[in-house]
Amino acid sequence: MIQTPTPIPKGQCGILLEHLKSAPITHLEAVKMYNITGFLARISELRAMGYAITDTYQTSPKGARYKVYRMGAT
Repeated sequence: MIQTPTPIPKGQCGILLEHLKSAPITHLEAVKMYNITGFLARISELRAMGYAITDTYQTSPKGARYKVYRMGAT
């Protein structure tokens, strides 16, 4: 069976995907860099399209916890 590649998404999903291919990103970075306020919805959409996106919690020097998203292995 020939597997066809998933088309590259457009709009905010495409912007996020291109970023994730080269570097991890946080919700706040997505808002500041790309004005993507629906970040979690875009991550969910990319995952639904089959992209392996992992997330891990980080802690800031002041003790705030946040997630960092990156492309993961399938």
